[in-house]
Amino acid sequence: MATEICDCITKKDFTGLDSLTTANEVSKCAATILYHSGEIKRKLNLDVLNEDDLEKISIEVMSISMRDCPAFVKIIANSVPLPATTESTIINTMQCDNAIEGTFVDQIDTNQILVRSRTEQLIKFVDSGTTSRSEIKWITPCKYKLIFKESNNPLVNSFLTKNEVIEVELTTISGDTVSYNSSWRGIAYSGKMVKIRQ
Repeated sequence: MATEICDCITKKDFTGLDSLTTANEVSKCAATILYHSGEIKRKLNLDVLNEDDLEKISIEVMSISMRDCPAFVKIIANSVPLPATTESTIINTMQCDNAIEGTFVDQIDTNQILVRSRTEQLIKFVDSGTTSRSEIKWITPCKYKLIFKESNNPLVNSFLTKNEVIEVELTTISGDTVSYNSSWRGIAYSGKMVKIRQ
């Protein structure tokens, strides 16, 4: 089933689509879950019409897709708009110092609260009460490597392995909003986080 969804996503052209349109197109590919409802019921004893069961199925399919489907990861990465340099100030080394430590909320996924020190980053997933911990190795005052250590979040554990590295570069800052570019498994993406506490 995850392979069928990946094949469907791979065949689509998401170039120039906004996040909402992209999500609608991906959901059309995910409709294969309904096609396999009988098989899912037989093999996993889960009912696609039951909200809790559907959430379990979705998490499993997303986990497999994040791990095994480069096209899926690519559309997620590309659906996040790059920061507009006209609205932000290019940051210098001194500005990066303000983003090294503190508590941040992910601007795209507000379910993620990031608590960062100079040596460690802890992500708290508000809805599930789970966490993910990574070590930080600073390369420059504005660039660092996140080295994944552990998580009690099953979704995170399904696609990140211990000591896997995510490279992050802080690119712009506007008020308390920090924009960054990241690279993971050769896939580049961008995002924003808002500092909510020192």
